[in-house]
Amino acid sequence: MHIVLVEDDEVIRETTQIGLERLGYTVSSFADGREGYEFVAGHGADVVLLDLMLPTMNGASVCRAIREHSTVPIIVISARSDNLDIVQALDAGADDYLTKPFDMQVLSARIRAVVRRFITSGTGQLGFTPEAEPQETPAVQGAQAIIADGDDYPALLGAGGVQAPSVPPKPQMPPPGQAAAPQLNRYQTRLGPLTLDTSRLTVEVHGEEVHLTPTELRVLLLLTEEVGKVYSRDKIAYTVWGYDWAGDNRVVDVHIQRLRKKIGAEMIETVRGFGYRFAAS
Repeated sequence: MHIVLVEDDEVIRETTQIGLERLGYTVSSFADGREGYEFVAGHGADVVLLDLMLPTMNGASVCRAIREHSTVPIIVISARSDNLDIVQALDAGADDYLTKPFDMQVLSARIRAVVRRFITSGTGQLGFTPEAEPQETPAVQGAQAIIADGDDYPALLGAGGVQAPSVPPKPQMPPPGQAAAPQLNRYQTRLGPLTLDTSRLTVEVHGEEVHLTPTELRVLLLLTEEVGKVYSRDKIAYTVWGYDWAGDNRVVDVHIQRLRKKIGAEMIETVRGFGYRFAAS
């Protein structure tokens, strides 16, 4: 599922994009209202996440402009919580309103909900295709198939879609006299002394939370996708900084050094002549 995120706050934009991508969504993000609108108009989207306070074109104006051509689901994400702001956003054409700060699980549930309502209402199709016949995206086809089966918690099974959560296994009871180990939820991964939570976008080492910048977190998430796999500096730069990255790849080394200081030098190994790999298991 393709999400277009329009948010001018760099930290919120990056952390939200990281969280959504870890949940399986494809995300295109923009800091400028007009750029976000032009992308949706030209390339389409399955869901639009829209801040209200944006440069060049505010969120309400973007919402109204999109509504002139498309019924694509729009969720406003804003720090403003006054009833008047919420009413104005909904009147401008938004389908939902989420107040910052928000939990990634809640945001993902809101996305699923607006898409579910959109599909079952029969008002249109996901995406933005002016002057063209509506086409069902893979995400819509997958969700429709699941809804037809009567699942009240549909997974969106298009390219980059989100899989429905499985039923967690019954926890094992510890032997008498021993404390139970902390239970991980489906968003958490434990790698040696390090615990990643992709819903809260937090990192803990030996149970203590470690603050990472959005870029450091992106690097760590990439390295931990496949523990032991060697990632070249080119691959890291391409993935973390984007397709049009043309900077000095030594910036990767700088971020690796910072990560090592924060999570432990032994967790990230240098493979001379090739790149880096996450070594903790």
